[in-house]
Amino acid sequence: MKALMAFIQEVALMAALPLLFISQTIFPTILACVTSPKFWVTYLCFMLPPYMLIVRHFRYQRVNLIKKRYGFTDDLESYKDMTPDESQAVLKNLAEWDHPFVFEFGWISKFFTTATAPCLSKVIVDSGHFTSTDPLISHGRQQDTVCLMTQMQIQPLHSREHAICIARINEHHSLYGSVINSDTVLWLSWMWMLGPVQWINLIGWRKLQDFEVHAMFIYWREMSVMMGCKWVPNTLTELEDFRQDFATKEQKYSPWNAIFSDAMLDAILFSIPRFLKPAGRKCLVAVLDEDVRCCNCYEDEFSPRLRSILFFILKAWGLFQRYFSLPRMSPRVLTATSNPNGTVNFPEYTYPATPYYVKQTLMNQYGPFAILNRLRGLPIPAPRFGSNGVKWETMGAKQANIDRQRIAETRVLLKYPELMDKPWGFRPNINFQYKSIAVNQHMGPGYGFHSNAYKPDALVRL
Repeated sequence: MKALMAFIQEVALMAALPLLFISQTIFPTILACVTSPKFWVTYLCFMLPPYMLIVRHFRYQRVNLIKKRYGFTDDLESYKDMTPDESQAVLKNLAEWDHPFVFEFGWISKFFTTATAPCLSKVIVDSGHFTSTDPLISHGRQQDTVCLMTQMQIQPLHSREHAICIARINEHHSLYGSVINSDTVLWLSWMWMLGPVQWINLIGWRKLQDFEVHAMFIYWREMSVMMGCKWVPNTLTELEDFRQDFATKEQKYSPWNAIFSDAMLDAILFSIPRFLKPAGRKCLVAVLDEDVRCCNCYEDEFSPRLRSILFFILKAWGLFQRYFSLPRMSPRVLTATSNPNGTVNFPEYTYPATPYYVKQTLMNQYGPFAILNRLRGLPIPAPRFGSNGVKWETMGAKQANIDRQRIAETRVLLKYPELMDKPWGFRPNINFQYKSIAVNQHMGPGYGFHSNAYKPDALVRL
């Protein structure tokens, strides 16, 4: 017994020796330095400025490389003829490297703006999936949308993955074509372009340069025409005219808006502890745009003071990143991965909270956050959430019966090859409503092929 105690004491002493060494040597040295005025003078004058220069160099390295690769400058002439492929390279730098989480938050936050137009929110609520009271159904439908929207931005243009992603979205829109207007889809797609621009310029570590804003416009102009919109703006000026006309006619309060928005708020707050949900909702409402608050009757929940505090914190974090934080060493992974069985898995995106289509790994099954989620009863990647993969053509809202579902999937597989082969500006035929909501004859012919565009008698008469 004495031998055992002696052994334990020896082991304890050996374990304590490093702590004793640190406490007697390193810690006093650090304490003496930080309490010495000379140290701070040396640090502020000779160490901090070079470090900030290093941060600035590496922070701007990737955007400068893109400008050098494509010859973009501050002169409009250098980028006015930007191709969709070039615009996607600029977009991917923002989404994967320079502003990954602000970029994602920016376009996802615009889902709330879509809930300001009853012509859209009523269709979504009536479909029953997005706003289902069963979180597994609503989260699954929301996850499908997030996955498809992310991949249509990240997958290489004219690749099979990009084309089948667009074809799946188009098939869904064709299904609801009798109640969906082309202008509504156009307005929705431009929300996803403007969201990242707005939020990056507001709280990002740097503001977007002119060529980056132009790249976002070029890319979403191409996406809009690939999604079959019957009129697509050719310039930013035409886009702004269209947005104002559409908002004037369609943005207004409706109970459908509130149901749609509340469903999204519930999904965002799903993994937050119950006692924090009211505070979380208060914070989310505080950062929403004024039109969203008005069209959803959130004004009573809005706190201007809280909004100021939150934006002060977010902007301060952006400034800290700009001057003191080195950039990412690797990109944020957004691209889906293909499996040998023909299915795909997706990365674990920020929203929604249920990890649909995420492959099971040791970390997401038994890591610290996985264990915490298990203890709290929250979902982790599992076969019932599609961890074994999902086929592109099966994503999105499911049909009423298996036969109709198979027909829809077959149409997706038949339609996507044409999106791979056609040139820029190709507009597929989608069964949208015949008449336009906001496009008039003075807005010009727009961008893209004339086939499947609005007929003259479908335009708004002034």
